[in-house]
Amino acid sequence: MNDCGLRIADCGMIGRKMPTPRTAQANSSACRGPTTRNSQSAFRNPQSAIRNPPPPFARGVTLVELLVTMVIIAIIAAAIMGTASAAIEHGRRSHTQALITRIHTLVMERTASYETRRIPLHQDFEGSIRISFNGVAAGQARQDVRLLGIRELMKMEMPDRWTDITSNPQILQNVPALTQLYRRIYAGLRGPDIALHQGAECLYLVVMHSTGDGEARTLFSSKDIADTDGDGAYEFVDGWGNPISWLRWPAHFTQSSFMMRDAEADHDPLDVYRRDMQVALGPVSSDYKTPPGAQRNVPQILSLYIGNNRGLRDQVGAFRMVPLIYSTGPDGRSDIASGSDSFIQGLDPYDPSSSIGLISDTNGDGENNFRDNVNNQLIEY
Repeated sequence: MNDCGLRIADCGMIGRKMPTPRTAQANSSACRGPTTRNSQSAFRNPQSAIRNPPPPFARGVTLVELLVTMVIIAIIAAAIMGTASAAIEHGRRSHTQALITRIHTLVMERTASYETRRIPLHQDFEGSIRISFNGVAAGQARQDVRLLGIRELMKMEMPDRWTDITSNPQILQNVPALTQLYRRIYAGLRGPDIALHQGAECLYLVVMHSTGDGEARTLFSSKDIADTDGDGAYEFVDGWGNPISWLRWPAHFTQSSFMMRDAEADHDPLDVYRRDMQVALGPVSSDYKTPPGAQRNVPQILSLYIGNNRGLRDQVGAFRMVPLIYSTGPDGRSDIASGSDSFIQGLDPYDPSSSIGLISDTNGDGENNFRDNVNNQLIEY
């Protein structure tokens, strides 16, 4: 090691004789290195640990590398979008199920109330029964008329179509007060096709005006309610923005976890005297059909519904029915038949000539549009 703090090998002095003290000053100048280019080359040692940095070199990205990167990003983006889409769809379905569950609870409470309701029957029935029937038959006729009256009251207070509201009563003494409210709302509707979403609009009326002790509105948020067809009548809407509709008596709906469809094992709780039972004879209720607004004809009602000692007995007995509340799902189609409903004939919801609640290709597109529906009959409570 010399006075400059460098190894002798770094100064290119290997193999030379070390200088004497008399020449230390001269050698000190040599250690500082020469100032000329030729002298600098002379003192460079290939074995030295000191290296000059390599010259800078800017390397670009090749087209292949860029394409590979883009493919990787696309794969990751597709996976993220697929997961997000599935999560959004699941959220919509869960929201719809929760909304239908709330509606189901309110509707079932209202339905159960008719088991103990007082029925204001028209006074002409009692006189006609006394004239037409004697003894036990007279008592059975009164039981039949009471059952028809319960069904008519339920139909007018829990409508699933506008004709339930606009039709005049055939069994009851007067139009129920709740139906009079519905009629005032119906009179204010506008638009070319107010029957387009009538089931959903009637469901909204029933829930808001006859359930929850007047507090049903507080159970729903603004995003649960809309007027999708702009006719002035509101509907509950599902997670996809489609109206949630309903059928009060879905007698022909078979995809249910609630309805046994067995009149013997699970009879209609409204028919406490079990008058509407199955017999081998043909139906009689389908013989009498009254258009909306027609006046009552007590003798004809008695002769067709209650005559021949049959009462309401026909091909199908009365089993417990649960109202069907359903969302059409993302495709906006249900494939559930709402059926045509003559007012008096509709008082026998089990009429085999009816198709209410039947799952079928209602729009003729050849697709099974029912499979993505959400309804209260298949939700576990």
